[in-house]
Amino acid sequence: MEAISMCYRYSVPGPDQLVNRFSAVFLEEVPFKRQYHASSFDLPKLPVITNEQPTKIQLFTWGLIPFWVKDAKTAEEVRLKTMNARAESIFEKPSFRQAAERRRGRTTPTIYG
Repeated sequence: MEAISMCYRYSVPGPDQLVNRFSAVFLEEVPFKRQYHASSFDLPKLPVITNEQPTKIQLFTWGLIPFWVKDAKTAEEVRLKTMNARAESIFEKPSFRQAAERRRGRTTPTIYG
């Protein structure tokens, strides 16, 4: 049986490092600082560069809320079940398929764990 590694923690560089490394700017003034041990279960806001705005750094909350979720209660329940996607099945799973096909982005971690 093959071991599957999932990432629920990572380290994120500070704003100045992100701006210099990706030649991008934060979309708005944000109180963001370097994070050494970000945990997905804390639902942190983390920097992402999207395909729609590749020169802007935006803060997103970790987790996916699929397009078919219509209320806040269901959104919170589903978010905890969609923390990570497996690369080999991301285009097959209804929860991830549409987002993976249309809404791509670059996360900016320095360490996954």
